Amino acid sequence: ADRPAFISPIGVELKKLRSQSASVKDFLDTVAAMTSRQNLRDSIK
Repeated sequence: ADRPAFISPIGVELKKLRSQSASVKDFLDTVAAMTSRQNLRDSIK
């Protein structure tokens, strides 16, 4: 029970987007404007 049984793909995608963002503010502004998971996928380079 040291590891979770499930890893959210959204969490992985958010981590990728954060690593690509110039700052936390840029990341939060981008995420705040999203209305769907497709928006998240489209934002990842």
